Amino acid sequence: LDHFAERLRGPLTPLELPTDHPRPAEWSPSGAWRSRRLDPALGDSLAELAQAHGATPFQLYLAAFHALLFRLTHQDDLVVGIPIGQREKSELERLPGFLVNTLALRTRVDGAQSFVEWLARVKDTALEAYAHRAAPFERVLARLQPTRDAARTPLFDAMFDHRAGLPS
Repeated sequence: LDHFAERLRGPLTPLELPTDHPRPAEWSPSGAWRSRRLDPALGDSLAELAQAHGATPFQLYLAAFHALLFRLTHQDDLVVGIPIGQREKSELERLPGFLVNTLALRTRVDGAQSFVEWLARVKDTALEAYAHRAAPFERVLARLQPTRDAARTPLFDAMFDHRAGLPS
């Protein structure tokens, strides 16, 4: 909890994506989900790029997602949620059900960075968060007590989910 309290303290600027209609006054789960499959050759090339810089394909895709958000919003303080499995303890391996936690990754963008430098920053942020993945998101929220806005989810407005089946 201390890790996330430190990383997420201070004002969190809501993500202001350009939209074609005003944000509703109250949040609803009716947002959009976009899924894309990559051409296998492109996926292989991206995996090679990630490996050449000591990153995983997930970290590379996450860095690209952050770069896209920066390009769309010009905001230099981004918080993105990621789902992460919670079966690192052997006693949970045989337990039926979907055990998942949410991690909020906060990364500051420097528009002058190269993508490789940006990838390194996102990779470090992700690795730090993975090391503290056992902190339940609900307890992080209770610790931080973010200002609630009926039109937004707490801490982040965008979530990145890298599903299995994408080229790796």
